[in-house]
Amino acid sequence: MKNFDKYKHMGDKDSANLELDWVHYITRPYTLFTASIWYLWYESQHWTDFYDLDPPAVLLVEQSNGLVRQYRVRSELEEYNKILKNIILHNRDKILAAYVESDKIGKEAELITKVGEGSFGDLKSAVEYLCKAAFYTTILPFTVLGSIDKYNLQDEELLKKSHKLRSVSHYTNLLNQVVSPLAKKYFEKSGSINTKEAIDVVSYKEILSGSLGEADKRIGKKKDNYEFIIQYVSGNEKIFWIKDSNSLISSIEGVYGKIWDDLTGKIACRGKAKGKVRVIVQLDEIDAFKKGEILVTINSNPAFMPAIKKAAAIITDEGGLSCHAAIISRELGIPCIIGTKIATQVLKDGDMVEVDANSGVVKRL
Repeated sequence: MKNFDKYKHMGDKDSANLELDWVHYITRPYTLFTASIWYLWYESQHWTDFYDLDPPAVLLVEQSNGLVRQYRVRSELEEYNKILKNIILHNRDKILAAYVESDKIGKEAELITKVGEGSFGDLKSAVEYLCKAAFYTTILPFTVLGSIDKYNLQDEELLKKSHKLRSVSHYTNLLNQVVSPLAKKYFEKSGSINTKEAIDVVSYKEILSGSLGEADKRIGKKKDNYEFIIQYVSGNEKIFWIKDSNSLISSIEGVYGKIWDDLTGKIACRGKAKGKVRVIVQLDEIDAFKKGEILVTINSNPAFMPAIKKAAAIITDEGGLSCHAAIISRELGIPCIIGTKIATQVLKDGDMVEVDANSGVVKRL
């Protein structure tokens, strides 16, 4: 039985519902603002209509290294997985029709990114478009690939089309070059806060409602090494701050921060390699990657290719045999172990390791 008693009163007025059966889903490098938009994916009509589901409960917990771990309620996630599997097996034309729209949006997103923030007249319309683009070009192909891998489904057409869509990443460019600049302008126009740091400590919903009074206090908390927690249950947003989120993560997952001798995962591409670890979780870290290093990351996407081509081996926290890292490693013949869950937590830059992708084991040297 998980004991969350010490975390039940993290907010001034409310407490987080930590007794739900939370299960880790994915991890991404987000601020409080961009993490709050992450949740909006599930509230968008594109997501709810396609899966015929209400928005799920979501818990977002910032790690001490700035990454954000997304948790879903186990029963809701299982229901979602079953629905997607059923669509793939019995209504795949629904996915193929959506992929036609995905291609159109992908081309449109490229043009919008080039124009930048001027493509939209206001923040709300930009975020609505971002959620639409996220569903069609990111979420749908990502989850289809995950379901094909999870249930060992055989569908070459869906596999190829999904990989093609995932070969180009539009979401990050739209977020950084269109939405974030518009959000900063929103702050400037409000006149209530005049700091570049404020955009990283308020949620999208707070910006729209003008609830910016906590920003200065939160900036102080960030400087004191507090991490944020955002909870969404029945669409209600609650934000909390905690001094040591690592212990909370350990309470939920039971593995976070564990000391290890051998790290294990799934074999994506066989082979062996020894070298120094380089952990990359942010895109601006890719340029520092050196030839012959061991690439350690949460997962990979097309933006990681400059590092992947130099890597002696690849290790990821997430992913199945149909993920980007798995496919690219097989194409390039790079030893690769995926789905370790904790590689980015226990491995540090400069660690000497042996990657034995014949047995799926990483050993510290």
